[in-house]
Amino acid sequence: MIWVALGVALVSLATPLVSQTVYAKWFDFPRTLVLMLLPLATLAAGWLVWVTTGRLRRGEREWDWMPFAASVAIFVLAFAGLAYSLFPYVVMDRMTIWEAASHPSALKFMLVGVIIVVPFLIAYTAFAYRVFRGKARAGFCE
Repeated sequence: MIWVALGVALVSLATPLVSQTVYAKWFDFPRTLVLMLLPLATLAAGWLVWVTTGRLRRGEREWDWMPFAASVAIFVLAFAGLAYSLFPYVVMDRMTIWEAASHPSALKFMLVGVIIVVPFLIAYTAFAYRVFRGKARAGFCE
């Protein structure tokens, strides 16, 4: 956990040094106050992972789902910070999302494919969860 936190902190410190656009977005005073919610929420999620994994090691099973949920929150918050920092670029300071997008006819073709395939994926996932529901017990592998 400490290595992951160190990695996130180092990337966060290096990003405004690499890109003038990111620097301008991060250090524009009124926006900076709102943007500070992201690292604060990330720190809170990291603290939750640390505390709840300690509780799991002691055998407390009450909040056994919390380390996973907080880890997902860290990932989502890091991605949100990256998306905010880089928008509208997909390649930092070089290519915008509009320059990187495919031709509209190709996007329409892909949309039709997604509309056909995604319901099958959702149905199969629901079927698999229904088939395997109740087969495993908590604490079985301990």
